Amino acid sequence: MFQIELDVLRTLSPAVIDGSEGSFLVAFDLNRSAILQAARSAYLKKRGGYHRLSADAFR
Repeated sequence: MFQIELDVLRTLSPAVIDGSEGSFLVAFDLNRSAILQAARSAYLKKRGGYHRLSADAFR
């Protein structure tokens, strides 16, 4: 399981975010492959049940 910080979505898709929940969902969908890759990398570094993805996970 992972959580992504809202600031990451704002950085990945600034033109899409208008502050609404729907815009964050659209930003997630548009960046799904990058988000899943960051989550996969975090899990491989530390296997556990929960990971919070910050901007550092996307560098």
